[in-house]
Amino acid sequence: MAYFSPEVLHDIQNHASIVDYIGQYVQLKKAGKDDYIGLCPFHNEKTPSFHVNDAKNVFHCFGCGKSGNIFQFAEYYDHLRFPEAVKQVAEFARVPVVNTMVESDTVDSSERRLLMHLHQKACEMYEHVLWHTDIGKKALDYLHQRGLSDHDIQEFNIGYAPDTSQVDVLVNVLNDEQLTEEQYEKSGLFIMDKDGHPHDRFSDRVMFPLKDKDGRVVAFSGRLLTNHKDANHPKYLNSPETEIFNKRKLLFNFDKAYAEARRCGYFVLFEGYMDVIAAHRAGVTSGIASMGTSLTEEQIQKMKSICDRQVICYDGDNAGIEATARAIHIMNEQKVKEISVVSLPDGLDPDEYIKQYGTDAFSKQIEEGQLTTVQFMMMYLRRHKNMGNERDRIDYIDRVLGEIAPLSSIVERDVYLRQLADEVDIPIETLQQQLLTIKAAEQHRRYQSSSPTPAVEETVSNRDPYSPQEHIELCLLYRAMNEKSVRDRLNEEDFVFPDQPFESLYLVMSSYIQIYGEVEAADFFNELKTEQHRQIFGDMLRLNMSEVSTEREISDYTHRLKELVLRDEMQRLQQEMREANRMGNRVLECELSQKLMRVLKDIKQLKS
Repeated sequence: MAYFSPEVLHDIQNHASIVDYIGQYVQLKKAGKDDYIGLCPFHNEKTPSFHVNDAKNVFHCFGCGKSGNIFQFAEYYDHLRFPEAVKQVAEFARVPVVNTMVESDTVDSSERRLLMHLHQKACEMYEHVLWHTDIGKKALDYLHQRGLSDHDIQEFNIGYAPDTSQVDVLVNVLNDEQLTEEQYEKSGLFIMDKDGHPHDRFSDRVMFPLKDKDGRVVAFSGRLLTNHKDANHPKYLNSPETEIFNKRKLLFNFDKAYAEARRCGYFVLFEGYMDVIAAHRAGVTSGIASMGTSLTEEQIQKMKSICDRQVICYDGDNAGIEATARAIHIMNEQKVKEISVVSLPDGLDPDEYIKQYGTDAFSKQIEEGQLTTVQFMMMYLRRHKNMGNERDRIDYIDRVLGEIAPLSSIVERDVYLRQLADEVDIPIETLQQQLLTIKAAEQHRRYQSSSPTPAVEETVSNRDPYSPQEHIELCLLYRAMNEKSVRDRLNEEDFVFPDQPFESLYLVMSSYIQIYGEVEAADFFNELKTEQHRQIFGDMLRLNMSEVSTEREISDYTHRLKELVLRDEMQRLQQEMREANRMGNRVLECELSQKLMRVLKDIKQLKS
């Protein structure tokens, strides 16, 4: 474990704005002097419930309950252990921490660092082979033939993995690392033979490094240089998933593109790496691509965290058009606010379009040739339809109306209805009437699906995670944190919070205050080791309470909590007495009766 002194953690937090850090992943909007809100990155939601307080350096989600400071956000978002989260935030803040900690690495953190190191060395080796060896010349010639300049190749750290039929170059390069058989296998860079010997996974391939959001190499995609006809040599080969690489979350070029996407307001989503690189050369620098598979929810959430608008620019062939329709569907499911489509002519992909029409024409196409999703879907749905056939024509009309119906803008609906009316030669009034029918049917369907069953009603009525008793404990904790007089009173009365999580949090808080004098929210989060404590503390910070308590308020809290505990004890004793009576155990029933009388007496004294 790596132990950081409170002074070091405090220094990092002072240099790292929590708003700027979280703003890399969540689109935050100002909602007060120090407060910012956005859509929570930890659960799907339509209405923002994720709050960040700049002054206190903390975040809290009212939807899922996650709370913490900047380090906890890094832990949650990137699935890091605390030491790794601290280092990541320190790197963001440009605060050196190497010589300010006592370190004994966890297995997970040391493994991640080793994998990062191995991938960086592999990337350097692939680049060296491409630029400085005879065997790399054919790969360099191939890249030049594809239209890539030397600058493009260097900008994206493209390399070449030589043919391993004679020698495993990467095995030799990493020989000094003294890796175990398990480490070779877990790296994803090698394939183990039946005798446990490693062999380079990538052979005779142009290598595209895949990087995380900070620009660190975490995986590779290799494009086969020599054509093979058997399935054992796929055209593209990606690294397997490892501790540092999850293909569902990673987007090619995200590390370079997100700053430009913030500036221009949108990402441009391409199908392949070569399209991203070609677009970059054409000045479209907010381009990204998924990992050779369909777009995922995780990737869309990353895109949404940077900007509301997304532009899809897939290939213009049939496969690309189908992929565009699927991407629109999943983006709509993930509540992307604004989606546009750039549809390239003649079945061209972006790389081909740039070669044929030039970089200026492509950048103009991106800026001025964007279609709305309805425009694209009208084109998409009309494909393969025989508009002279009544069945095809009616099906087309119904499906286009289905695309128009969800639009909230009356003006938009009217524009598309007029276009459709002209296209199919039907009066717009008829289409408007049909649209109303579709919307009414959809509203009825939603009503039916949202009508609560008894189980749903119970869930709705219990959305608040705290019972009335826990609410009192939460308020009392708040007062104890901020007022010494309240802590002194609780100690004098030997008061114990009825619920264990609140009592244990109070003990942690009391110890912290004894050492540091007061609770600074962002620093105190570092002391909280359980998710439950963080949620309670985060909810406590959001309480809207007066600055100073009154004696009557604290008395009401303590008396009410003591009464609730006694009433729980009373109910327990009554239940045990009934059981003793049922079993015919008169002696036990008498003992329980005496205990019950004492509890009732205590309740009466509390009320007097």
